[in-house]
Amino acid sequence: MIDLGLAKDIAKVTVNGIEIGAAWTPPYQVDITKALKKGENTLDIKVVNTWVNRLQGDALLPVEKRITSTHLRVDQGAGLEPSGLLGPVKIDLVNY
Repeated sequence: MIDLGLAKDIAKVTVNGIEIGAAWTPPYQVDITKALKKGENTLDIKVVNTWVNRLQGDALLPVEKRITSTHLRVDQGAGLEPSGLLGPVKIDLVNY
């Protein structure tokens, strides 16, 4: 089992080239047993967050330099939300 700790907002886990699954709610855990092999293993975790940070960043740019647009009003003073794999990441190999 891999415990990602905290992931903002969706984490996709791949082990040895095998897509295992995604975690998007606590406890952000994925069973990686079926992809593990004896010896060296390769772990890949891709994390996707919401558009909030992109919209916040674009709101600070001149209109002609913005990448996104929305009809929603963006609070420029709100700051960026935490994003990415915030961890701590732990792998439990007790049952392997």
